[in-house]
Amino acid sequence: MLMTERVLLGPTEGQRNWLWEMSRAATRLYNLALEQRRWHWLRYHYTRSGINYAQQNAQLVELKEAFPEFRVLYSLVAQEVLRLVQKNFNSFFGRLKSQRANGQEETARPPRFKSSKRFFTLCYVQSGFAIKDGKLVLSGGMEPYTDREGKVRYRWRKEAIQIIGYRKLPERVHSLPITFDKKTGNFYANLVYEVKPQKVEAVRPLKIVVFDPGVKTSLTGADNCGRIIVIDSSVNKVNKYFDEEIDRVKSKRDRCRKGSRRWRRFAAATNKRTIID
Repeated sequence: MLMTERVLLGPTEGQRNWLWEMSRAATRLYNLALEQRRWHWLRYHYTRSGINYAQQNAQLVELKEAFPEFRVLYSLVAQEVLRLVQKNFNSFFGRLKSQRANGQEETARPPRFKSSKRFFTLCYVQSGFAIKDGKLVLSGGMEPYTDREGKVRYRWRKEAIQIIGYRKLPERVHSLPITFDKKTGNFYANLVYEVKPQKVEAVRPLKIVVFDPGVKTSLTGADNCGRIIVIDSSVNKVNKYFDEEIDRVKSKRDRCRKGSRRWRRFAAATNKRTIID
């Protein structure tokens, strides 16, 4: 079972600019992948198969060489951006297919481009992050720097961002999306971790049962859970049979003239059964 815990981050001014730089790069990558799929569909339009995630992911290395601005992204974060494009297109085509099959109005719209003014959620999955000494260590992409010889080289960038209100956090984190709240201007880290449900031993509750003897049934009872318990006996079934026979004899007696031989015979049979009871 996966659970999510949201923690508040306190980045410095330089770290905030770095997070926004990665957000703009992720937005540009999303729009570029979306534009590639749209162009491919408009040009070939059912004559060739569409572009999928695997094809775009294979072009990611060449894309970083052609556009150095994408080097700021961690590799798995860039892959999650391409997976989001694939997910949105799958949702669009699935809804469109369902509407056509059911004869409904086609209201499904293809994915839209995203604005760089809004923060793009940076999703780290399984790697690229760590929690050490109350700080969240995030890995970025390659950043340029000048060595002693004056040559421009690239190195991995890591930033340790302070966690506000640090407490004991889960150890095995599955994924970590970085989000931004526009109203408060705060950055948040959503820790997604796995929890194993604990086994609870079943304990039988104490039951209280009360019975009351009745006329139609032998015993009628109820327990503390509100369940009704009815116990019938063979005696009641026998009495019910003879009660129906007595009623049948009385009905025949009432149809005879009072004092006649037939009336006296039915009356004697009725009295005999009554005396035995």
